Amino acid sequence: MTTDSPNTEEMLQNVMHSTESALLALSHLEKSLVRGRFKEGMAPYAAMCKTLVGQRIWTGDKNHKKINQNFKQISNISRNIIDILLPYIENLKTLAVIDGDLICKFEQTGEIAAGTEGEAGTDEGLVADAEKVLDAVKKSPKKLVSYSRLRSTLGWERKRLDQVLKTMAEDNHAISITRISSRRMIGLSK
Repeated sequence: MTTDSPNTEEMLQNVMHSTESALLALSHLEKSLVRGRFKEGMAPYAAMCKTLVGQRIWTGDKNHKKINQNFKQISNISRNIIDILLPYIENLKTLAVIDGDLICKFEQTGEIAAGTEGEAGTDEGLVADAEKVLDAVKKSPKKLVSYSRLRSTLGWERKRLDQVLKTMAEDNHAISITRISSRRMIGLSK
């Protein structure tokens, strides 16, 4: 019969306190989102998005300086909101599988990964991921997309996207990575 050493008991107490703190923090966040009607508020944003996309398409050839500036500001603010929310989503995706899949993946790979994050590690995964990146860049209006927009579009964690972009930039030069102001931009190589 084995008995737990005092170290094990202390560690278990630490984990107990940690999980209780996490439960309080996550419950508070969930309640705040529910009280703020965050989910219900999505419908007006979806309608606004549809309307603005249609208006942008319609005004695309009109060259109206103030309207173009408004669309540029809408784009910048949207990117800033993505930059704020995306880390929450990435971490919550990991916590969402903490009761089962996460442990299995960690035991298999030695890395914490949620969803399909591990697929970029294989040659087939890298090729498939590279195709997804190229497709996303090709679909962007100027064949140029910001790093944060690309991450948001693909729904990938930073590590996965960095690995794929590095491989693409080094191996086949299909993409170029540049800086415009403080933003990293990904485009098609000439």
